Formats: sequence, structure tokens, C-alpha cells
Amino acid sequence: MKHITVRLTEEEYQRLLEAQLAYSNAQGQTISLNAYIKAKILPTANLSEQ
Repeated sequence: MKHITVRLTEEEYQRLLEAQLAYSNAQGQTISLNAYIKAKILPTANLSEQ
């Protein structure tokens, strides 16, 4: 499994948590932050190897 580290500002982190909560509510179940990132962010992220 590949590990990815990102740095977020406090504001970005709060927006991420709000988006995860909205996604969980839309799914009708609690979705973990990791699951949300894998489902909604990673598929559309333009990740470059460093």
C-alpha cells in the first residue's frame, strides 16, 4: 500500500471534514475520512511522484 502525505492549512482541513460529513450524510452512513479520500479525492487527484 502506498502512503501519501499532504499538508493542509486549518481551513483546508475544516473544509475536508465538512465535505466528508456531507458525503456521509448523502450515503446514509458514516464514511471514514480515509474512505472519503479514497472514494472522492484520490481518483481525481493529479498526483506526481516526488
